[in-house]
Amino acid sequence: MTASISSFEEKKVDGGKNAVVFYKMHIGFTKNNKSWLIQKRYSEFDALNIQLKDFYPNMPDLPAKTYFKLSNQLEIATRMTNLNLYMKQLINRRDMRTSQFFRKFIAIDLHFP
Repeated sequence: MTASISSFEEKKVDGGKNAVVFYKMHIGFTKNNKSWLIQKRYSEFDALNIQLKDFYPNMPDLPAKTYFKLSNQLEIATRMTNLNLYMKQLINRRDMRTSQFFRKFIAIDLHFP
C-alpha cells in the first residue's frame, strides 16, 4: 500500500470568503495498480492523529500546528512534505490497515467494499 502527497490547492470555503489549503494524496496498491485521490485539510490530519494516539503506541509526529494560517507557498510546501512523511510512516504500519479511523481517512472501504 502506498500514500503520496504530491500537491496542494487553496480553495474558497464559507461562500468564498476564506481560502483553505487542501493536500492532494494518492493512495494505492502496488499489487493490482488500483489507486485513488483524496483531498484533506490539515485539520483532518490533526483529528486523525488525535484519534490514533488514543489507541496506538509510538505514533509518528504530525507536523506542528501554527498559531496563524500558513500564508506563503514555501510554508505550505514544507508542511506538505512533512505530512507526506507522516502518511508514509502510517501506511507502512501493519496496525493501521485494521484501524477504522485510518481506513475511513484514506477511504479504503469506498474503493474495496
